[in-house]
Amino acid sequence: MNYEGFTSKRSLAEQFDTRDKVEILGQRLEILDINPDQKKTATPAVFGFGWGGESGAYKNNILSLADAGRRVISVDAVHGIEHGMSDEKTGDLPESELRKVAALLEALENKNISKADAVGYSEGGIYVTLAALLFPEKFRNLVLVNPGGMIGQDNEVRLTAGFLRDLFKHFAESFGDQEKLARWAKVYGGMIKSAAKDLPQALREISAISDTQIEDYLAKLKKDGMGISIIHGVDDHAFPMDRMQEVVKPEHVDGFYSVKGAHADFVIKAEEYTPVVDQALDALEKRSGGMTN
Repeated sequence: MNYEGFTSKRSLAEQFDTRDKVEILGQRLEILDINPDQKKTATPAVFGFGWGGESGAYKNNILSLADAGRRVISVDAVHGIEHGMSDEKTGDLPESELRKVAALLEALENKNISKADAVGYSEGGIYVTLAALLFPEKFRNLVLVNPGGMIGQDNEVRLTAGFLRDLFKHFAESFGDQEKLARWAKVYGGMIKSAAKDLPQALREISAISDTQIEDYLAKLKKDGMGISIIHGVDDHAFPMDRMQEVVKPEHVDGFYSVKGAHADFVIKAEEYTPVVDQALDALEKRSGGMTN
């Protein structure tokens, strides 16, 4: 769907091109706030991107959620910001993910949002979970899409090989389709560009993704009343479905949605896959007894 071509959606596309630029300790953040006129819920959704991702690659995901009636907040800060949290609070949580937690929370604070739903894709599934773990009062529901941290013991070599396998699979499927190829280039080109800007930090993030396991955190959050759902592609080679199914138990989630596709299909085929996120949030909202805060 082309969001530029419809009068009813043009305002959403125009909002996408408008960012709040914030300076935090010498670090620049760009905060995106897509706020549809007619909202199905008063609780906005904050979107955590995958490794190396910025909002441009997720435009169609963001606009699809907004078109469904959800206010969507995101922040462009590829490697996060200094977090300032004490070791007593954060324990041994990975520094690279805490930086992204800090950027996410800064976006919510900048927009005066006291509570949000969180959608985390890939690495975003890790740091939105950590944000909810550290600041549970700020989050209502979590929807994790092809999340890292849920396949048991991992390592950087296997993780990188899985990502590369999906990269070439998507390229082969997109070859000859200009729109899909453009999206492929946007997603993977952006990741490579981000890594090149700060390779040491990018490598630390890959290490954190492979080392971090979040199932115990999800179990705690669910026990404390937070709604949690996972959406996962059956052909995901970055985080294989069979290993995911070995780890995920009822105590971790309220809903598990198995969908066709590989890891980046959520982005490359955004209009097809993003409605599942909206459905998952709807189900969690009904579970909690209402559609508002």
